[in-house]
Amino acid sequence: MALGMPSITAAASTMKAVEYPVAVSTGSILDLTAGPDGAVWFTEKQAATIGRITPRGAVHLYPLPSPMPGYPPPQVIGITTGSDGALWFASAAPYAGRLTTAGVFSWFPMPDGSTWVTAGPDGNLWFVELDGHIARVTTSGVVTDFPAPPSGNLPTSIVAGPDGAMWFSEDAQMIGRLTTSGVYTEYPLDHPTDTSCLAAGANGKVWIAEEGYIAQVSSTGVMKDHPAPAISGVGCLAAKGKLMWFTTSNGVGHMAAGGAYTTFASPSGDGSFGLCLGPDGHIWSNELTSIARWVSGP
Repeated sequence: MALGMPSITAAASTMKAVEYPVAVSTGSILDLTAGPDGAVWFTEKQAATIGRITPRGAVHLYPLPSPMPGYPPPQVIGITTGSDGALWFASAAPYAGRLTTAGVFSWFPMPDGSTWVTAGPDGNLWFVELDGHIARVTTSGVVTDFPAPPSGNLPTSIVAGPDGAMWFSEDAQMIGRLTTSGVYTEYPLDHPTDTSCLAAGANGKVWIAEEGYIAQVSSTGVMKDHPAPAISGVGCLAAKGKLMWFTTSNGVGHMAAGGAYTTFASPSGDGSFGLCLGPDGHIWSNELTSIARWVSGP
């Protein structure tokens, strides 16, 4: 496992954030995804709300209905766009959530609540469940439940890899791979962290945020670590072209495949947790009570 040396690029132009305030009744904005309608969609965890923001900053909020009569709406965490053109989301309730761009909610029973969701290469949705299982859900709501990884570690986030398999981070010292037919493989990390995120890179590798590092992982588990001191234990990643973007305690940054990186501070000084490549081609990140759109600037 090779270890790269950190460097900071001297960019011809820098990046600046346009920050749009979002009404957050409780808790904070958590996860974002590029919607099928040209907008970015996001979750407000404790508020049990899904939001939509246009490239000009217009926000519309959709409070979750409860899937279980007599119970409050569940907390919502991960969100992604499905192959059916709807938004799918993970929640604390034992249901897979679906929201159309017209604002219509649907719920599909699952064995347990979930924390994260992503669209798979097979056209299905893949959920990380609270009990450590991973569930495959078709767009019609048919669920296939896979047991926890052989190590017994709890998966945290999940992404479709460039190799046609699902990759997930673990609440321990490993990264996992799951084929769409349910076969697990796990690889130890050099710099483990509890809640790291992953993203598929343009170089055919899976990238994972570690504590102070970003690692590139091949389909066979070969790793290359790059120091990134600005990365925290809850760093998230999003690919744009050949660059991998990451969250920091006061903004965002990006890293090239060779390990050279640059960081950019937000005007408010707030840090970001989630980020995505928006339909408009710009990186979007969430802050405590706002969403930032990162654009080139002097």
